[in-house]
Amino acid sequence: MAARSAFAECGYRGATLRRIARDAGVDIRLIAHHFGNKRGLFREAMTLPISPSDALDRALSGPRESWAAGILTAALAAWDSPDSGRPLRRLLAEAVSDGDQGRALSEFLERELIDPLAQRLEGPQQRRRATAAVTVVAGMILQRYALGTAPMKDLSRGR
Repeated sequence: MAARSAFAECGYRGATLRRIARDAGVDIRLIAHHFGNKRGLFREAMTLPISPSDALDRALSGPRESWAAGILTAALAAWDSPDSGRPLRRLLAEAVSDGDQGRALSEFLERELIDPLAQRLEGPQQRRRATAAVTVVAGMILQRYALGTAPMKDLSRGR
């Protein structure tokens, strides 16, 4: 697929819809019609079954003191779901084994999770704190779903 190749080769930021349309031999309007925007095309090309930015918006919809729990709950719900968990684990395995795909996914998550979270934080070093929060969740995901490390893999969403 032209989109997957472009994202892997150029990263999320470097891949352009114009180039992807040209490589696929289609009009750029066709991409917009079917996928809406670059984010939608990436989600489809990388087989993301959920929208990370939508999940983040829902997790941050409550009061600030519930944000951390909301983010963890949203992550566990997505990764534990029979519908989204398997594709997410496959994507994680591919991103870990293919450096280009890993960089593209990293750039996408930076744009879809870190940047929006940083914009909502108050106080100093918002971007650094948002990066730390996403890194903690990524570490939990890696331990629970890729490595199967106890006791992380045995935790229920209620704990």
